Formats: sequence, C-alpha cells, structure tokens
Amino acid sequence: MQTQPQTVNHQLLEMDLEAQFLPDLEGLPLWARRTHEQMLLLAPQMINTVNQEGRLKEYLLNQQSQLSEACERLSKEWRMKNPLSESASHIERTAWQNHAKAFATETVLHDLANSLKALMEEKQGS
Repeated sequence: MQTQPQTVNHQLLEMDLEAQFLPDLEGLPLWARRTHEQMLLLAPQMINTVNQEGRLKEYLLNQQSQLSEACERLSKEWRMKNPLSESASHIERTAWQNHAKAFATETVLHDLANSLKALMEEKQGS
C-alpha cells in the first residue's frame, strides 16, 4: 500500500518542471488544464512519456477540443431532457442552465478520470 504514493511522488519529483507547470506557463484553456490536473493525479508517468515525445501541449490542446465539445453536447442533452417551462423566471432559468453545465462538467471529469485510470491499468498489465 505504501509503495503506490511513494511511486507517484517519485514520478512527480523526476518530472520535468516545464511539463509539470505547462498549463500555467502557456495559459492553456480550461479543459486542457483539467486534463493536465487529472494526469498529475492519476497518470504522472503519462505526462513524462508524452512530454518526452514532444507532444504534451498538442495532446492537451487536442483534449481541450474533444472535452469542450463533449461538455457542450452533454449540456445540450441535459437541457433537452429537462425542459424549462416558458413561464420560468430569470433566476429559475439561470439555475436551470447552471444545472446543465454542472452535469456536463461532472460527467466529463468523471469520464476523463476513468479513461486515465483504465489507460494506466492497461499499461501496468502489459
């Protein structure tokens, strides 16, 4: 049990500082930053690998595009499944849109974390 945190800490300590702070240094958009955060938590070795290949920024920007589109689609689906009455007040409409956005964000983050975990388990198995 204690080897897992030590391994992750060791990987973080050996990580290139530019790769570790890329979202801050480059001012990356929201989903690129969130992908990087999840990778730091769940798959730091993946950051090292992708960075050594010289594709970290490209990978994060690609994830930005995919995840923002997924979030937009999920938000729209939620609004379609949960219609708002025409007589809804401004506050109700705002809350409704915030619910849609929160649902989409939580779903995308959950899916991202699950995909990173699965990827790491697959790499450890091979």
